Amino acid sequence: MRDGELVKIFQENLVPGDIVHIEARDKLPADVRLIMVNGLKTNVFALTGESVHQGKQCYAIKKESPLDDRNDMAYAGTTVTTGIDMETGKITGMTKEAD
Repeated sequence: MRDGELVKIFQENLVPGDIVHIEARDKLPADVRLIMVNGLKTNVFALTGESVHQGKQCYAIKKESPLDDRNDMAYAGTTVTTGIDMETGKITGMTKEAD
């Protein structure tokens, strides 16, 4: 989001202060602080080696929190696993197929 408009830009052109819109199956282009989420989870395999889906929140955490506890952040290289990968997303997908 730049100047109040959602625009597509290349990953290398992201700068601090840009707002990044992410959806299910997106790969995070940069480390981001989350300002609004709705059932967001990310696959943190790229960071931890574990295929655990980490739930995300929008609340302040202690500065010295370990990486795994920073639920208000999402990191470059991780993948969004919410939406179509969750049960409600599967139902949405089936509905679209029925159309």
